[in-house]
Amino acid sequence: MTVRGVLGAGEYSVTLREAWSGRVLWQTTDQTQQTVTWRRERNATTQATVVALMRPDVAHRLEPWVHLMSVYRNDLLVWHGVVMTTRVSGTRAEITAADGSVLFSRRRVPHNRTWAQHDATQVMRTMVEDACGYADVTGLVEAITARESRLWVTAGWTAAECMLSDVVAHLEELGLVWCVNAGRLLIGPVAAEYTTAQVTDHHVDGQITVVKDGSEVVTDALVVGKGVWGQYTVGSTPVGLVQSIEKADGLVRAEECEQQAERVVRDAKVAPRRVEVPSGSRLLPTAPVTIEELVPGVRVPVSTRQTGVVIGSVMQITEVEVTADASGEEVSVTFSEVNASDVVAELPDPADLDWRSPYEKELAASQHTGTGSGAAGVEGQDEVAVPPV
Repeated sequence: MTVRGVLGAGEYSVTLREAWSGRVLWQTTDQTQQTVTWRRERNATTQATVVALMRPDVAHRLEPWVHLMSVYRNDLLVWHGVVMTTRVSGTRAEITAADGSVLFSRRRVPHNRTWAQHDATQVMRTMVEDACGYADVTGLVEAITARESRLWVTAGWTAAECMLSDVVAHLEELGLVWCVNAGRLLIGPVAAEYTTAQVTDHHVDGQITVVKDGSEVVTDALVVGKGVWGQYTVGSTPVGLVQSIEKADGLVRAEECEQQAERVVRDAKVAPRRVEVPSGSRLLPTAPVTIEELVPGVRVPVSTRQTGVVIGSVMQITEVEVTADASGEEVSVTFSEVNASDVVAELPDPADLDWRSPYEKELAASQHTGTGSGAAGVEGQDEVAVPPV
């Protein structure tokens, strides 16, 4: 009996079906399946590959964008996407598929949209529904899970002037995170709400790699918004002065720019640590985590002595790669430090926008200062108008 979720004890099956009819074309068996590899990664389109023995007449019927591939582990769906590439040689077939976010670079923005201090999660969800709602080959729009990011967006996009991937890239620059997990699109810090048990050296077969990347260090950040800017400097530090300029057109208040500059410096004032369980090493079945918990964004307390010093901190999963073949299942995981933007409680409230027309603003100015174009003041004019309904 196989225990669901325990690492190294998975029994895999792969199903290929027609996208629109749902008719199953082929399914692996113990005798036909050779290798299955699948991934989960933050802010990226992931792929899965299966190498199997298949009748040539069935293999040659597979078509990219026409057939779907689903990977099951102990009868539980762990990966789902659309076939992108097939390689057939005799009875050996290698099939590669991409998850539903592959449509981001294949769909234009279909409608004019203007956003004024809206949550980045709401912006991405609406833009994805607009662009991918029609002919959604993988059912991505039907399976969206979202959590507010408290990253406020002021921006606009015109129909057919850019691809959906351009919109998503803009939101990523603001700090929004997303991933596709088992065919479900997670928008915002959804997985960051969950923390697993601690992982130590005893749970890894092989060497843990600790990476410190100095190219990402910043001790003085200048954030430039829409007509405003903000700066934050960490002060005295052994690192010295390492500056950066961050563009954030969605910010409309100097305070917002200062807060984002502070978040940038807090994340990067020392070389960020990244802990990897690389290829060749793997998490052991004794690790106190299950395959269902290994989702990008989930927090994992990690402790290791393999670098000569104890490194112990709560880190986040950024990438998971699983390979299963006749010899067993290997699970490789990459962890990174927790992003400041994932601590939602510390993020600011949205800015109060001035919805008045230029004429109304001039009237208000003349009322308070006695200057203007000569027009009489409007009695009871609010300083900040209510947004139109």
